[in-house]
Amino acid sequence: MQRSALYKTIVPLFCIAGFVVDLIAFHPGFLNYDSFVQYKEALAGQYTDWHPPVMAAFWRMLNFIDNGPLLMLVFQLSCLWISCYLLLSMMRNWFWFILIAFFTLAPFTQNFAGFIVKDSQMALTLLLSGTIMFRALVAERKMAPLETIVSLVLIVYATWVRHNAFTCTLPFLYDVGMAGIKEHRYCL
Repeated sequence: MQRSALYKTIVPLFCIAGFVVDLIAFHPGFLNYDSFVQYKEALAGQYTDWHPPVMAAFWRMLNFIDNGPLLMLVFQLSCLWISCYLLLSMMRNWFWFILIAFFTLAPFTQNFAGFIVKDSQMALTLLLSGTIMFRALVAERKMAPLETIVSLVLIVYATWVRHNAFTCTLPFLYDVGMAGIKEHRYCL
Protein backbone atom coordinates (compact mmCIF):
# COMPACT_ATOMS: atom_id res chain seq x y z
CA MET A 1 0.00 0.00 0.00
CA GLN A 2 1.50 3.32 -1.09
CA ARG A 3 1.37 6.21 1.33
CA SER A 4 -0.09 9.40 -0.04
CA ALA A 5 1.99 12.48 -0.68
CA LEU A 6 -0.25 14.28 1.82
CA TYR A 7 0.68 11.77 4.53
CA LYS A 8 4.39 12.11 3.68
CA THR A 9 4.04 15.88 4.08
CA ILE A 10 1.92 15.85 7.23
CA VAL A 11 4.18 13.52 9.25
CA PRO A 12 7.34 15.68 9.20
CA LEU A 13 5.34 18.91 9.59
CA PHE A 14 3.45 17.47 12.56
CA CYS A 15 6.67 16.38 14.29
CA ILE A 16 8.50 19.64 13.62
CA ALA A 17 5.50 21.65 14.82
CA GLY A 18 5.23 19.46 17.93
CA PHE A 19 8.91 19.94 18.70
CA VAL A 20 8.70 23.73 18.26
CA VAL A 21 5.52 24.06 20.33
CA ASP A 22 7.05 21.94 23.11
CA LEU A 23 10.27 23.95 22.98
CA ILE A 24 8.32 27.20 23.37
CA ALA A 25 6.00 25.80 26.05
CA PHE A 26 8.73 24.23 28.18
CA HIS A 27 11.50 26.80 27.57
CA PRO A 28 14.10 26.63 29.13
CA GLY A 29 13.05 23.35 30.81
CA PHE A 30 11.55 22.49 34.18
CA LEU A 31 13.97 21.59 36.96
CA ASN A 32 13.51 20.25 40.47
CA TYR A 33 15.99 20.17 43.34
CA ASP A 34 17.74 17.04 42.00
CA SER A 35 18.07 18.66 38.57
CA PHE A 36 19.61 21.76 40.13
CA VAL A 37 22.10 19.59 42.04
CA GLN A 38 23.12 17.84 38.83
CA TYR A 39 23.38 21.17 37.02
CA LYS A 40 25.58 22.51 39.83
CA GLU A 41 27.82 19.43 39.46
CA ALA A 42 27.95 20.02 35.69
CA LEU A 43 29.04 23.61 36.20
CA ALA A 44 31.70 22.69 38.76
CA GLY A 45 32.90 19.56 36.99
CA GLN A 46 32.86 17.78 40.37
CA TYR A 47 30.57 14.79 40.58
CA THR A 48 29.16 12.92 43.55
CA ASP A 49 27.49 9.55 43.77
CA TRP A 50 24.23 11.00 45.10
CA HIS A 51 23.00 11.09 41.49
CA PRO A 52 24.50 9.08 38.64
CA PRO A 53 27.22 11.39 37.31
CA VAL A 54 26.64 10.58 33.63
CA MET A 55 23.80 13.10 33.31
CA ALA A 56 25.87 15.84 34.94
CA ALA A 57 28.86 14.95 32.74
CA PHE A 58 26.66 15.07 29.61
CA TRP A 59 25.22 18.37 30.82
CA ARG A 60 28.76 19.70 31.29
CA MET A 61 29.54 18.88 27.64
CA LEU A 62 26.38 20.68 26.53
CA ASN A 63 27.33 23.68 28.67
CA PHE A 64 30.36 24.23 26.44
CA ILE A 65 27.83 25.12 23.72
CA ASP A 66 25.31 26.99 25.89
CA ASN A 67 25.03 27.22 29.69
CA GLY A 68 21.69 26.32 31.19
CA PRO A 69 19.01 23.69 30.81
CA LEU A 70 17.95 24.58 27.25
CA LEU A 71 20.16 22.05 25.44
CA MET A 72 19.06 19.28 27.80
CA LEU A 73 15.49 20.21 26.93
CA VAL A 74 16.36 20.08 23.23
CA PHE A 75 17.92 16.62 23.77
CA GLN A 76 14.82 15.28 25.52
CA LEU A 77 12.39 16.77 23.02
CA SER A 78 14.52 15.44 20.16
CA CYS A 79 14.26 11.93 21.59
CA LEU A 80 10.47 12.24 21.82
CA TRP A 81 9.79 13.82 18.44
CA ILE A 82 12.31 11.76 16.47
CA SER A 83 10.65 8.66 17.95
CA CYS A 84 7.27 10.00 16.93
CA TYR A 85 8.53 10.71 13.41
CA LEU A 86 10.11 7.27 13.01
CA LEU A 87 6.93 5.55 14.18
CA LEU A 88 4.63 7.66 12.03
CA SER A 89 6.80 7.23 8.95
CA MET A 90 6.35 3.44 9.21
CA MET A 91 2.58 3.50 9.54
CA ARG A 92 0.36 2.93 6.57
CA ASN A 93 -2.98 4.28 7.68
CA TRP A 94 -4.54 7.14 9.56
CA PHE A 95 -5.60 5.03 12.56
CA TRP A 96 -1.97 4.60 13.60
CA PHE A 97 -1.22 8.25 12.93
CA ILE A 98 -4.02 9.28 15.28
CA LEU A 99 -3.03 6.72 17.94
CA ILE A 100 0.67 7.65 17.93
CA ALA A 101 -0.15 11.37 17.83
CA PHE A 102 -2.54 10.90 20.76
CA PHE A 103 0.08 9.20 22.91
CA THR A 104 2.77 11.71 21.93
CA LEU A 105 0.53 14.66 22.77
CA ALA A 106 -1.10 13.09 25.83
CA PRO A 107 -0.55 14.94 29.12
CA PHE A 108 1.16 11.92 30.68
CA THR A 109 3.79 12.07 27.92
CA GLN A 110 4.05 15.83 27.57
CA ASN A 111 4.28 16.28 31.33
CA PHE A 112 7.67 14.55 31.40
CA ALA A 113 9.03 15.76 28.07
CA GLY A 114 9.89 19.18 29.47
CA PHE A 115 10.97 18.01 32.91
CA ILE A 116 14.75 17.74 32.97
CA VAL A 117 15.37 14.89 35.33
CA LYS A 118 17.07 11.52 35.07
CA ASP A 119 13.76 9.63 34.97
CA SER A 120 12.62 11.51 31.88
CA GLN A 121 15.98 11.04 30.22
CA MET A 122 15.92 7.32 30.87
CA ALA A 123 12.41 6.93 29.47
CA LEU A 124 12.95 9.12 26.42
CA THR A 125 16.30 7.57 25.45
CA LEU A 126 14.81 4.08 25.77
CA LEU A 127 11.85 5.23 23.67
CA LEU A 128 14.14 6.40 20.88
CA SER A 129 16.33 3.30 21.07
CA GLY A 130 13.31 1.01 21.03
CA THR A 131 11.79 2.89 18.11
CA ILE A 132 14.98 2.55 16.07
CA MET A 133 15.06 -1.20 16.72
CA PHE A 134 11.33 -1.61 16.12
CA ARG A 135 11.65 0.10 12.75
CA ALA A 136 14.30 -2.38 11.61
CA LEU A 137 12.34 -5.35 12.90
CA VAL A 138 9.09 -4.30 11.23
CA ALA A 139 10.96 -3.84 7.95
CA GLU A 140 12.42 -7.34 8.49
CA ARG A 141 15.94 -6.13 7.92
CA LYS A 142 19.15 -5.99 9.86
CA MET A 143 19.88 -2.79 11.69
CA ALA A 144 22.39 -0.58 9.92
CA PRO A 145 25.66 -0.10 11.81
CA LEU A 146 24.72 3.49 12.69
CA GLU A 147 21.33 2.37 14.01
CA THR A 148 23.05 -0.26 16.17
CA ILE A 149 25.57 2.21 17.56
CA VAL A 150 22.96 4.88 18.30
CA SER A 151 20.68 2.32 19.96
CA LEU A 152 23.48 0.94 22.12
CA VAL A 153 24.65 4.42 23.16
CA LEU A 154 21.09 5.36 24.13
CA ILE A 155 20.62 2.13 26.08
CA VAL A 156 23.93 2.55 27.92
CA TYR A 157 23.07 6.17 28.72
CA ALA A 158 19.64 5.14 30.03
CA THR A 159 21.25 2.46 32.18
CA TRP A 160 23.81 4.85 33.63
CA VAL A 161 21.41 7.73 34.18
CA ARG A 162 19.18 5.67 36.49
CA HIS A 163 20.81 3.30 38.95
CA ASN A 164 17.84 0.94 38.85
CA ALA A 165 17.40 1.03 35.06
CA PHE A 166 19.53 -2.02 34.37
CA THR A 167 16.66 -4.49 34.63
CA CYS A 168 14.52 -2.55 32.17
CA THR A 169 17.38 -2.24 29.67
CA LEU A 170 18.03 -5.99 29.44
CA PRO A 171 15.16 -6.56 26.96
CA PHE A 172 16.47 -3.65 24.88
CA LEU A 173 19.93 -5.20 24.74
CA TYR A 174 18.36 -8.49 23.67
CA ASP A 175 16.43 -6.65 20.94
CA VAL A 176 19.60 -4.98 19.66
CA GLY A 177 21.07 -8.43 19.17
CA MET A 178 17.91 -9.80 17.60
CA ALA A 179 17.55 -6.81 15.28
CA GLY A 180 20.88 -7.86 13.78
CA ILE A 181 19.38 -11.22 12.78
CA LYS A 182 17.26 -10.88 9.66
CA GLU A 183 15.10 -13.94 10.36
CA HIS A 184 13.79 -12.61 13.67
CA ARG A 185 10.11 -11.63 13.57
CA TYR A 186 7.95 -9.83 16.08
CA CYS A 187 4.59 -11.36 16.79
CA LEU A 188 2.21 -8.41 16.62
